[in-house]
Amino acid sequence: ALAHEVGRLSGGMVLPTVPFSWVGCTNVFSGGIGVREAVFMRYLREVVKALWKSGFRRILILNGHGGNFYALRSFPHDLFKEEGIPVLCIYGEAGCKEAEEILKRTGGGEGTGVTGAFRLLGREDLIEETLERTRHTIAEFGDQSPVRLEPAAARESRRLGVVGHDYSHECLHAQPDSRIDPEAGAEAIRKAATHIVGALDALRVYVGRT
Repeated sequence: ALAHEVGRLSGGMVLPTVPFSWVGCTNVFSGGIGVREAVFMRYLREVVKALWKSGFRRILILNGHGGNFYALRSFPHDLFKEEGIPVLCIYGEAGCKEAEEILKRTGGGEGTGVTGAFRLLGREDLIEETLERTRHTIAEFGDQSPVRLEPAAARESRRLGVVGHDYSHECLHAQPDSRIDPEAGAEAIRKAATHIVGALDALRVYVGRT
């Protein structure tokens, strides 16, 4: 949804989502299909090189998966150094203060963001499904109940840095939260998209100078 909103505002072409990348801790769930980070990076590099060869000069990669965060921080530096191709990699709301404030003020966790995306994509059916699943989860685990990583050694290692880990509880990653607000989520995505388009304008200037 964020990519489509950026494309609409900038007149850019939106490519299909890359379906598989490094999954990490969600491998414990059925359907957690992932590829090694190095394989994902090589694949992504070939896609970007093909775009550059075809004449595209403002190339933006939107990352919505925390597991790819560190790989996609180094990716543009390595790509430019080795291939001479400047590319912009952005994670989440791209540091847009307005979007972050909306999500913080509203609450609802990742549910607000994902239902906001469904609203922008016209999938009200998926909003209702998300809300229904949330109601069932709250009935089982409680509303906004804190869940801690176990065992204690895992908590300590996470405090020191990012390490490989598995979920030890169904609600460890995103706690059930009754405050889900699809309209607030959609507004946050709109704000973030406007913010990102500004960065694309800066990228255009930068590419012109390189």
